[in-house]
Amino acid sequence: MWALVKQGQVIQIITFPKPMVINNIGYPKEIFTSYTKVELNKLGIYEVVAGTRPDSRFEKAGSITYTVDSKKGIVTEKITIKEKQLEDKNAVDDKGKEILDENGNKVVIKGLKSFYIESIKKSANSSLALSDWLVHRFAEDNTKKIPDDVKTYRKKVRDTSDTIITKIQATKTLSDLKKLFSDGTIKDGKITTPNTMDSMPISTIQEYER
Repeated sequence: MWALVKQGQVIQIITFPKPMVINNIGYPKEIFTSYTKVELNKLGIYEVVAGTRPDSRFEKAGSITYTVDSKKGIVTEKITIKEKQLEDKNAVDDKGKEILDENGNKVVIKGLKSFYIESIKKSANSSLALSDWLVHRFAEDNTKKIPDDVKTYRKKVRDTSDTIITKIQATKTLSDLKKLFSDGTIKDGKITTPNTMDSMPISTIQEYER
């Protein structure tokens, strides 16, 4: 990434090499790979030192500023990182008044806890869906037993998802929530215990014909 600088100010950010017109002179995109740093600097093209990107799981990007160092011929990018909200909150307008939907109910902006709880529930439902037909068949004809491996797996999915959701609900800070993504253990380069958020069981049940 580069920046076009004039009089100590960033005029343009250049993400990928492209043809440029500088001081009414056209240059091909190849200048970004064939010109030296000094040659690019003479044209006002400085290398950009990228700022730290937010972790999209927990953060979002705010304002971006650039600092020009003409002596070194670089531009330093700084990204303001804002934490996403952990808890649900009621939406309000510019005057701080709560916003209501067309039915008169309060509009709620969901926080990370709700987002990840819903994600775990969807994952559990998806894991159970492939064997739901065996449960439905048994409900209609109890002579068609549910295989033991299916019952064991389905119970493990429900128990694990309940455990994860309980741990999410118990978090009080964003740091608490982050720990659920990094509390696993690794030994000899192999995962011995998965992170809480990655602990949903992998199906080992065999396929059954309908």
